[in-house]
Amino acid sequence: MSSNIMAAATSVASPATVANDAQPPIVYFLQLLQQFLSATFALTGYIAPTVRGILSILLKPISTASTPVIYLFAPVFVLTNILFEVFVLTPYYVLAYVLHAVYPLYVLVGTAFICACAVGLGARLVIYGAKLLLLEPQSEKSQPPSIRVTQPDEDMKPRRKVPKRVSIKEERYS
Repeated sequence: MSSNIMAAATSVASPATVANDAQPPIVYFLQLLQQFLSATFALTGYIAPTVRGILSILLKPISTASTPVIYLFAPVFVLTNILFEVFVLTPYYVLAYVLHAVYPLYVLVGTAFICACAVGLGARLVIYGAKLLLLEPQSEKSQPPSIRVTQPDEDMKPRRKVPKRVSIKEERYS
């Protein structure tokens, strides 16, 4: 009897194994993802009404007690809303409008900059190539001699400043 069960299991499992080997791995992954998502949605469908009922029972006293508090703090909420609109939303809308208006200029200048860089780089490469083709390579002897640093002559040394003698004469008016 166990051999019949094993034979049936082997005959049922073999085509699936062969089919999975013939399919790309992404197909197998997508099938697993589909099964996982369908199980998750089914579980959520069973759990959500229960959780909603429990939360409504637990939160009913809080919502009943919060209504007078909301009316008491209504001026604070209105002031907060006005300050939010003045200091956050209005600058955001102004900035969004300005950026929307300046965007074509930004694109134009950015495109011009990229083209200028490409032309400059191309010109540099053309000059480098022309230099390699037209000019003979410099040998070691034709290079200029290295510059040596020497001590300055006596005439070139900075002199120490001698303080000037100033005399103040008093003038007498007669």
